[in-house]
Amino acid sequence: MRKEQIVGGIMIVGLIGYYSWSIQNQYNDIDVSTLSVDSMLRELESLDAMIDTSFAETPEGVMYIYSELLRHQYAEGSTEETIALSVEIMRKLYVEQLRELNDITVQTEKLIEEVKAYKAIGNYMAGSNVVTVTHTQEETANVVIKHVMMHQIVYKEYRLIQQDGRWLIYRWEDIVG
Repeated sequence: MRKEQIVGGIMIVGLIGYYSWSIQNQYNDIDVSTLSVDSMLRELESLDAMIDTSFAETPEGVMYIYSELLRHQYAEGSTEETIALSVEIMRKLYVEQLRELNDITVQTEKLIEEVKAYKAIGNYMAGSNVVTVTHTQEETANVVIKHVMMHQIVYKEYRLIQQDGRWLIYRWEDIVG
């Protein structure tokens, strides 16, 4: 019996180690944590141009841009400057009601504090994937996104609505369990 317990313990430790390694290495090819501030600013400007010139015509396209902005916010190399710019760009993806309810200064300050807390424990965002897209009506869609952080995976459901021919984020919530 003792031998089986030792082997079982070793297997559990190995499984936990492999899981931790795979989360940390799953998105190495797209990790922005090592980018310079100048590089991040250029990438943010490129994302901004995507919204302004060829706004995504699908919920998946909107969520791609949104997830990239999140990744830049929670990157190891993010600064208050890059976070503030990303919030400004991100708000273009919100419906007007959401922008009116959330003051940009308060939103930016809260996000900067949250990012600092995540950085303190080394929990950076590695990337995001669309899990499901469900069109609930002609002009609404629910999108579930898997956000992969260095020490956790977070699932969120985003509700998008079509306004003036553009898909915009109306609300979101964490998926628990």
